[in-house]
Amino acid sequence: MESHASDFWLFLAGLGLFLLGMSQMEHGFREMAGPTFRRFLQSFTNKPWKGIIAGTVTTAILQSSSLVTLMVLAFLGAGLINLGSAISVILGANLGTTMTAWIVALLGFKISVSAFAYPFIGIGTLTYLTFSRRPVLSFLGLIVLGFGMLFFGLDLMKSAIEDLSERVDFSQLANYGNWVFLLTGIVLTALIQSSSATLVILLSAIHAGVIGIEAGAAVIIGANIGTTVTISLGAFGSKPDKKRLAISHIVFNLTIGFIFFPFVNPCIHLIQSLIPDSGELIQLVFFNTFFNATGILIFYPLLPKLEKWLMKNFQATEENSPTEYIQKADPEIPQVALEALRKENLVLWGKVQGFILLIVKGTRRSDGQKESIWARLIRESRHLDVKYDHLKEIEEEITRFNLQLQKKIQDDESATRYASYTLTTRLLIYAAKNFKDILHNLKELENSEDPVADFVLKEVRTKVTHVFTQVNEALEKEDALRIMESQFHDLKKWQKQLTEKIYEQMDKKSPEVQISTLIHIEEQVFQGLKNIGAAVVHLQHPISQVLDFQTQENGNGS
Repeated sequence: MESHASDFWLFLAGLGLFLLGMSQMEHGFREMAGPTFRRFLQSFTNKPWKGIIAGTVTTAILQSSSLVTLMVLAFLGAGLINLGSAISVILGANLGTTMTAWIVALLGFKISVSAFAYPFIGIGTLTYLTFSRRPVLSFLGLIVLGFGMLFFGLDLMKSAIEDLSERVDFSQLANYGNWVFLLTGIVLTALIQSSSATLVILLSAIHAGVIGIEAGAAVIIGANIGTTVTISLGAFGSKPDKKRLAISHIVFNLTIGFIFFPFVNPCIHLIQSLIPDSGELIQLVFFNTFFNATGILIFYPLLPKLEKWLMKNFQATEENSPTEYIQKADPEIPQVALEALRKENLVLWGKVQGFILLIVKGTRRSDGQKESIWARLIRESRHLDVKYDHLKEIEEEITRFNLQLQKKIQDDESATRYASYTLTTRLLIYAAKNFKDILHNLKELENSEDPVADFVLKEVRTKVTHVFTQVNEALEKEDALRIMESQFHDLKKWQKQLTEKIYEQMDKKSPEVQISTLIHIEEQVFQGLKNIGAAVVHLQHPISQVLDFQTQENGNGS
């Protein structure tokens, strides 16, 4: 009895070290090579077959389907890839996870695992601690350490199962049929939340002669189904994109599992006839790869229909969030979250542009009836107040998102982008306020019969329309700095000329509208358009300091 307890704790220690090793490897890869793989996933998913390859390769190297799934969800939420591409990557990730089993089967039972693991643990630990101030070497040490812990944990589990097999007769379990092993795979994977760990336990059991290869194949199918439990819990109550991706994963694993399960024994016999001298471990690992690869081939032609069905049946519910992109983005992956923030600022610019044009161009009653200036001002102010409050709500949500994102940013490039995009939001809201503050002044000009007032109003409308055209052109050409610098010089010239013309007209005839009002309008329009120009430059050419065209001009001229 005491020996059984010792075997149990030895097995549990081995399992813990194995999972810890995988976790350390995942962390090391995420920090050292995560951005590279994110760019690879993002750029190599424009077609389903590419997405499958990308998911397979990335998961095989990172040794973490959960990390790949997190990246895919972040891409999907930020609008960087579509649902079809995300599903194809997840299918590939299923195949990529089989690499762990191949490594263990080829190395873990052929050599002295403990002797193999010790150098990795020693070198990895020393590298990680010694080079703590050099991130690349430090995280490389963490990966090496994790690799060593993974195999040391495997050695402990293997020893515990071998000792246990000598004392307990497991052969009677086969009398219950493959169903008991299918359920074992489901429950075990759901509990430890790692199909790779389940496969390592299974390989150890096969190596010790605890169960046969047919039962092992049933455990593999169960492990694949068991992974859906974790993703189902994670998707419960989440956003539609995450639900759709989780449902696609569940549909795939359940369907392929129940298609293969009745044919477990014939499949194993076929594999044994194809590679008869390879041994049961390699044959079982081959079945695992064959099982997932065949599932992909079955589902590949159905991907468009599956995507259409998911979009139809799991639609987005009405949410109170005023934002479009950041509400779906995960701050845990800063590069993707920053792209969502950039897109959100583009949406904000569109709304600020519409808001300012409503103020500048004015509105008329559609029924043709006359209306007093004060009645119009009250009516239109209420309408614009609602729109301005909406802009402030967007700013508030972006600010909350930025506070979460700021904690996750570590590299200088991301910090610069973060600071610049934050300034973009602030400058756009400042610009909206610049024009909101002169709403009543513009209405006064619109209702005046004075030619000076009419002239200033037309100048303002023309200039705003022209600058907005230039801004949108700059966004399309991604040449905002050059275009906005030119616009700033034109804007300064326009302001000076407008001031001169106002004073010229005042000398001829005293205007009905106060000169201070006209100058105030001119100054606010200048400042608002200047803020917009700086906002666009920050969006297209990230810099961490507030861009001031005036300072830049003075600096260039000195």
